[in-house]
Amino acid sequence: MIEILNGGMLSTIQDKGRIGYQRFGVPVSGPMDWYAAALANRLVGNTDDAPLLEITIIGPTILLEDSCRFALTGAAFPARLDGQTIEMNTGIEATGGNRLTIGNATSGARGYLAFCGGLVVAPQLGSVSTYTKARLGGLDGTALKAGDRIALGCTDLSHCSGQLYPSTPALDYSSSPTVRIVVEDRTDHFDRSAIDKLTSSSYHLTHASDRMGYRLEGPQLAYSSDCDGNIISEGVTLGSIQVIDRRPVILMADHQTIGGYAKIATAIRADIPLLAQLRPGDKVRFTQVTTEEAQRAYLEMRQHLEECS
Repeated sequence: MIEILNGGMLSTIQDKGRIGYQRFGVPVSGPMDWYAAALANRLVGNTDDAPLLEITIIGPTILLEDSCRFALTGAAFPARLDGQTIEMNTGIEATGGNRLTIGNATSGARGYLAFCGGLVVAPQLGSVSTYTKARLGGLDGTALKAGDRIALGCTDLSHCSGQLYPSTPALDYSSSPTVRIVVEDRTDHFDRSAIDKLTSSSYHLTHASDRMGYRLEGPQLAYSSDCDGNIISEGVTLGSIQVIDRRPVILMADHQTIGGYAKIATAIRADIPLLAQLRPGDKVRFTQVTTEEAQRAYLEMRQHLEECS
Protein backbone atom coordinates (compact mmCIF):
# COMPACT_ATOMS: atom_id res chain seq x y z
CA MET A 1 0.00 0.00 0.00
CA ILE A 2 1.14 3.55 -0.70
CA GLU A 3 -0.29 6.77 0.70
CA ILE A 4 -0.20 10.08 -1.12
CA LEU A 5 1.07 12.77 1.25
CA ASN A 6 1.17 15.48 -1.40
CA GLY A 7 -0.23 14.96 -4.88
CA GLY A 8 2.03 17.40 -6.69
CA MET A 9 0.76 19.39 -9.65
CA LEU A 10 -1.10 16.66 -11.53
CA SER A 11 -0.45 13.03 -10.64
CA THR A 12 -2.81 10.48 -12.12
CA ILE A 13 -3.13 6.73 -12.45
CA GLN A 14 -2.74 5.48 -16.02
CA ASP A 15 -2.50 2.20 -17.89
CA LYS A 16 -2.79 1.40 -21.61
CA GLY A 17 -6.12 3.24 -21.81
CA ARG A 18 -9.69 2.39 -22.78
CA ILE A 19 -9.33 0.45 -25.99
CA GLY A 20 -12.53 -0.17 -27.95
CA TYR A 21 -14.78 2.56 -26.56
CA GLN A 22 -14.17 5.44 -28.95
CA ARG A 23 -17.28 4.48 -30.92
CA PHE A 24 -19.23 5.45 -27.77
CA GLY A 25 -17.43 8.79 -27.51
CA VAL A 26 -15.03 7.68 -24.75
CA PRO A 27 -11.39 8.78 -25.20
CA VAL A 28 -8.60 6.24 -24.87
CA SER A 29 -6.52 8.27 -22.36
CA GLY A 30 -3.48 6.36 -21.04
CA PRO A 31 0.05 7.77 -20.64
CA MET A 32 1.11 10.82 -22.61
CA ASP A 33 4.63 9.38 -23.00
CA TRP A 34 3.96 5.75 -23.85
CA TYR A 35 7.66 4.91 -24.10
CA ALA A 36 8.63 6.21 -20.64
CA ALA A 37 5.61 4.45 -19.12
CA ALA A 38 6.52 1.12 -20.73
CA LEU A 39 10.14 1.52 -19.66
CA ALA A 40 9.18 2.21 -16.03
CA ASN A 41 7.08 -0.93 -15.96
CA ARG A 42 9.84 -3.05 -17.50
CA LEU A 43 12.35 -1.81 -14.95
CA VAL A 44 10.26 -3.41 -12.18
CA GLY A 45 9.31 -6.57 -14.07
CA ASN A 46 5.78 -5.59 -15.09
CA THR A 47 4.07 -5.83 -18.44
CA ASP A 48 4.24 -2.59 -20.43
CA ASP A 49 0.65 -1.64 -19.66
CA ALA A 50 0.52 -2.24 -15.88
CA PRO A 51 -1.13 0.60 -13.91
CA LEU A 52 1.34 3.28 -12.78
CA LEU A 53 1.53 6.96 -11.87
CA GLU A 54 1.94 9.76 -14.39
CA ILE A 55 3.53 12.81 -12.74
CA THR A 56 3.38 16.32 -14.22
CA ILE A 57 6.11 18.95 -13.63
CA ILE A 58 5.76 19.08 -9.81
CA GLY A 59 6.13 15.66 -8.23
CA PRO A 60 4.27 14.08 -5.31
CA THR A 61 5.38 12.93 -1.88
CA ILE A 62 4.46 9.31 -1.16
CA LEU A 63 4.62 7.15 1.95
CA LEU A 64 5.59 3.60 0.99
CA GLU A 65 3.72 1.62 3.62
CA ASP A 66 5.00 -1.75 2.39
CA SER A 67 8.27 -3.03 0.99
CA CYS A 68 8.32 -2.54 -2.75
CA ARG A 69 10.41 -2.12 -5.88
CA PHE A 70 9.82 0.99 -7.98
CA ALA A 71 11.28 2.91 -10.92
CA LEU A 72 11.00 6.51 -12.09
CA THR A 73 11.39 7.44 -15.78
CA GLY A 74 10.57 10.24 -18.22
CA ALA A 75 11.27 13.90 -17.47
CA ALA A 76 14.24 14.79 -15.23
CA PHE A 77 12.78 14.68 -11.73
CA PRO A 78 15.02 14.93 -8.65
CA ALA A 79 13.88 12.26 -6.20
CA ARG A 80 14.79 11.22 -2.66
CA LEU A 81 14.01 8.14 -0.61
CA ASP A 82 14.08 9.08 3.08
CA GLY A 83 16.31 12.00 2.17
CA GLN A 84 18.75 9.99 0.06
CA THR A 85 19.03 10.88 -3.63
CA ILE A 86 17.96 8.09 -5.97
CA GLU A 87 18.58 7.58 -9.66
CA MET A 88 16.06 7.58 -12.44
CA ASN A 89 15.74 4.77 -15.00
CA THR A 90 16.64 2.03 -12.54
CA GLY A 91 14.81 -0.32 -10.20
CA ILE A 92 14.93 0.82 -6.54
CA GLU A 93 14.04 -1.32 -3.52
CA ALA A 94 12.33 0.27 -0.53
CA THR A 95 11.19 -1.01 2.82
CA GLY A 96 7.92 -0.29 4.54
CA GLY A 97 7.79 3.19 6.05
CA ASN A 98 10.11 4.85 3.53
CA ARG A 99 9.09 8.26 2.19
CA LEU A 100 9.55 8.98 -1.51
CA THR A 101 9.78 12.66 -2.40
CA ILE A 102 9.77 13.63 -6.07
CA GLY A 103 10.64 17.27 -6.70
CA ASN A 104 10.09 19.67 -9.58
CA ALA A 105 11.17 18.50 -13.01
CA THR A 106 14.34 20.27 -14.13
CA SER A 107 13.55 19.50 -17.76
CA GLY A 108 10.63 17.86 -19.51
CA ALA A 109 7.07 17.69 -18.24
CA ARG A 110 6.01 14.14 -17.37
CA GLY A 111 7.48 11.33 -15.31
CA TYR A 112 6.30 7.78 -14.70
CA LEU A 113 6.46 5.94 -11.38
CA ALA A 114 5.92 2.19 -11.60
CA PHE A 115 5.79 -0.36 -8.79
CA CYS A 116 6.45 -4.08 -9.06
CA GLY A 117 3.08 -5.76 -9.46
CA GLY A 118 1.45 -2.53 -10.56
CA LEU A 119 -1.16 -0.47 -8.75
CA VAL A 120 -4.34 -2.29 -7.75
CA VAL A 121 -7.30 -0.15 -8.80
CA ALA A 122 -10.79 -1.16 -9.93
CA PRO A 123 -11.08 -0.70 -13.72
CA GLN A 124 -13.84 1.26 -15.41
CA LEU A 125 -14.68 0.31 -18.99
CA GLY A 126 -11.71 -2.04 -19.03
CA SER A 127 -9.08 0.45 -17.81
CA VAL A 128 -7.91 2.31 -14.72
CA SER A 129 -6.66 5.31 -16.72
CA THR A 130 -7.75 8.62 -15.25
CA TYR A 131 -9.78 10.86 -17.56
CA THR A 132 -10.43 13.89 -15.41
CA LYS A 133 -12.82 15.68 -17.80
CA ALA A 134 -15.39 12.90 -17.23
CA ARG A 135 -14.20 11.87 -13.72
CA LEU A 136 -13.51 8.41 -15.08
CA GLY A 137 -10.89 5.95 -13.85
CA GLY A 138 -8.22 6.33 -11.18
CA LEU A 139 -9.54 6.43 -7.63
CA ASP A 140 -12.39 8.87 -8.19
CA GLY A 141 -11.71 10.21 -11.66
CA THR A 142 -9.51 13.04 -10.40
CA ALA A 143 -5.84 13.76 -9.82
CA LEU A 144 -4.35 12.17 -6.72
CA LYS A 145 -4.52 14.16 -3.50
CA ALA A 146 -3.25 13.94 0.06
CA GLY A 147 -4.79 11.02 1.91
CA ASP A 148 -5.35 8.80 -1.13
CA ARG A 149 -4.16 5.23 -0.57
CA ILE A 150 -3.46 2.71 -3.33
CA ALA A 151 -2.73 -1.01 -2.98
CA LEU A 152 0.32 -2.56 -4.65
CA GLY A 153 0.17 -5.75 -6.67
CA CYS A 154 3.34 -7.14 -5.04
CA THR A 155 4.97 -6.42 -1.67
CA ASP A 156 7.20 -9.50 -1.48
CA LEU A 157 10.52 -8.35 -2.93
CA SER A 158 11.58 -11.95 -3.56
CA HIS A 159 8.98 -11.98 -6.35
CA CYS A 160 10.05 -8.62 -7.77
CA SER A 161 12.42 -8.68 -10.71
CA GLY A 162 13.30 -6.04 -13.23
CA GLN A 163 15.39 -5.08 -16.19
CA LEU A 164 18.17 -2.61 -16.84
CA TYR A 165 17.90 0.50 -18.96
CA PRO A 166 19.86 0.25 -22.23
CA SER A 167 23.13 2.21 -22.16
CA THR A 168 22.10 4.17 -25.26
CA PRO A 169 18.80 6.04 -24.81
CA ALA A 170 16.13 5.65 -27.47
CA LEU A 171 14.95 9.22 -27.11
CA ASP A 172 16.64 12.59 -26.98
CA TYR A 173 14.13 14.66 -25.04
CA SER A 174 14.34 18.33 -25.90
CA SER A 175 12.53 21.61 -25.31
CA SER A 176 12.71 22.19 -29.09
CA PRO A 177 12.31 18.83 -30.85
CA THR A 178 11.74 18.14 -34.51
CA VAL A 179 8.67 15.91 -34.78
CA ARG A 180 8.02 13.70 -37.76
CA ILE A 181 4.60 13.86 -39.40
CA VAL A 182 2.68 11.98 -42.06
CA VAL A 183 0.67 14.35 -44.26
CA GLU A 184 -3.01 13.58 -44.76
CA ASP A 185 -3.90 11.87 -48.04
CA ARG A 186 -6.57 14.50 -48.55
CA THR A 187 -5.05 17.98 -48.50
CA ASP A 188 -7.65 19.83 -50.58
CA HIS A 189 -8.81 21.67 -47.45
CA PHE A 190 -5.57 23.65 -47.50
CA ASP A 191 -3.70 25.98 -49.80
CA ARG A 192 -0.64 24.43 -51.44
CA SER A 193 1.57 26.59 -49.26
CA ALA A 194 0.27 25.13 -46.00
CA ILE A 195 2.44 22.00 -45.88
CA ASP A 196 5.58 23.97 -46.77
CA LYS A 197 4.72 26.51 -44.08
CA LEU A 198 4.13 23.79 -41.47
CA THR A 199 7.41 22.01 -42.18
CA SER A 200 9.57 25.11 -42.51
CA SER A 201 8.39 27.02 -39.44
CA SER A 202 8.86 26.91 -35.69
CA TYR A 203 5.84 26.81 -33.38
CA HIS A 204 5.59 27.11 -29.62
CA LEU A 205 3.27 25.42 -27.17
CA THR A 206 0.73 27.79 -25.62
CA HIS A 207 -0.72 27.70 -22.11
CA ALA A 208 -4.03 26.60 -23.66
CA SER A 209 -2.70 23.03 -23.80
CA ASP A 210 -3.39 19.93 -21.74
CA ARG A 211 -3.68 16.15 -22.00
CA MET A 212 -6.46 16.60 -24.58
CA GLY A 213 -4.50 18.69 -27.06
CA TYR A 214 -1.65 21.10 -27.68
CA ARG A 215 -2.44 24.51 -29.14
CA LEU A 216 0.50 25.91 -31.06
CA GLU A 217 1.32 29.50 -31.88
CA GLY A 218 3.25 30.40 -35.02
CA PRO A 219 2.84 31.10 -38.72
CA GLN A 220 -0.72 30.70 -39.96
CA LEU A 221 -1.67 27.88 -42.32
CA ALA A 222 -3.88 28.94 -45.21
CA TYR A 223 -7.06 27.05 -46.08
CA SER A 224 -8.06 26.45 -49.69
CA SER A 225 -10.32 29.01 -51.33
CA ASP A 226 -13.43 26.86 -50.77
CA CYS A 227 -12.72 25.81 -47.15
CA ASP A 228 -12.95 27.77 -43.90
CA GLY A 229 -11.44 24.98 -41.79
CA ASN A 230 -14.76 23.38 -40.85
CA ILE A 231 -15.58 19.93 -42.19
CA ILE A 232 -18.12 17.21 -41.53
CA SER A 233 -17.02 15.58 -38.28
CA GLU A 234 -14.82 12.54 -38.75
CA GLY A 235 -12.65 10.26 -36.66
CA VAL A 236 -9.40 11.54 -35.16
CA THR A 237 -6.48 9.77 -33.56
CA LEU A 238 -3.55 10.36 -31.24
CA GLY A 239 -1.23 12.82 -32.98
CA SER A 240 -3.82 14.19 -35.41
CA ILE A 241 -3.00 17.80 -36.26
CA GLN A 242 -6.14 19.85 -36.71
CA VAL A 243 -5.95 23.40 -37.97
CA ILE A 244 -8.16 25.76 -35.97
CA ASP A 245 -8.21 29.46 -36.85
CA ARG A 246 -5.29 28.69 -39.21
CA ARG A 247 -3.07 27.36 -36.41
CA PRO A 248 -2.16 23.75 -35.62
CA VAL A 249 -3.56 21.82 -32.66
CA ILE A 250 -2.04 18.42 -31.89
CA LEU A 251 -4.40 15.87 -30.33
CA MET A 252 -2.92 14.06 -27.34
CA ALA A 253 -3.86 11.19 -24.99
CA ASP A 254 -7.26 12.52 -23.84
CA HIS A 255 -8.30 13.67 -27.31
CA GLN A 256 -11.92 13.62 -28.43
CA THR A 257 -13.08 10.78 -30.65
CA ILE A 258 -14.32 12.84 -33.64
CA GLY A 259 -13.61 16.33 -34.88
CA GLY A 260 -15.00 18.87 -37.30
CA TYR A 261 -11.80 20.77 -38.03
CA ALA A 262 -9.69 20.02 -41.09
CA LYS A 263 -6.65 17.83 -40.40
CA ILE A 264 -3.39 18.54 -42.19
CA ALA A 265 -1.13 15.77 -40.83
CA THR A 266 -0.50 13.29 -38.01
CA ALA A 267 2.50 13.20 -35.66
CA ILE A 268 4.00 9.71 -35.79
CA ARG A 269 3.65 7.48 -32.74
CA ALA A 270 7.41 7.19 -32.28
CA ASP A 271 7.58 10.96 -31.67
CA ILE A 272 4.55 11.31 -29.39
CA PRO A 273 6.88 10.96 -26.34
CA LEU A 274 8.83 14.02 -27.54
CA LEU A 275 5.60 16.00 -27.62
CA ALA A 276 4.52 14.62 -24.23
CA GLN A 277 7.56 16.21 -22.57
CA LEU A 278 6.91 19.76 -23.83
CA ARG A 279 5.92 22.62 -21.57
CA PRO A 280 4.16 25.89 -22.50
CA GLY A 281 6.69 28.07 -24.29
CA ASP A 282 8.71 25.15 -25.65
CA LYS A 283 9.22 25.06 -29.42
CA VAL A 284 8.57 22.36 -31.98
CA ARG A 285 9.32 21.94 -35.67
CA PHE A 286 7.90 19.37 -38.08
CA THR A 287 9.38 17.27 -40.85
CA GLN A 288 7.46 15.09 -43.30
CA VAL A 289 8.04 11.33 -43.54
CA THR A 290 6.29 8.46 -45.28
CA THR A 291 3.98 5.96 -43.62
CA GLU A 292 6.65 3.28 -44.07
CA GLU A 293 9.24 5.46 -42.32
CA ALA A 294 6.81 6.07 -39.48
CA GLN A 295 6.23 2.34 -39.06
CA ARG A 296 9.97 1.62 -39.02
CA ALA A 297 10.58 4.30 -36.40
CA TYR A 298 7.95 2.79 -34.11
CA LEU A 299 9.32 -0.73 -34.54
CA GLU A 300 12.81 0.54 -33.70
CA MET A 301 11.53 1.98 -30.43
CA ARG A 302 9.76 -1.26 -29.58
CA GLN A 303 13.00 -3.10 -30.28
CA HIS A 304 14.85 -0.76 -27.97
CA LEU A 305 12.46 -1.68 -25.17
CA GLU A 306 13.15 -5.34 -25.86
CA GLU A 307 16.85 -4.65 -25.31
CA CYS A 308 16.22 -3.87 -21.64
CA SER A 309 17.95 -6.81 -19.95
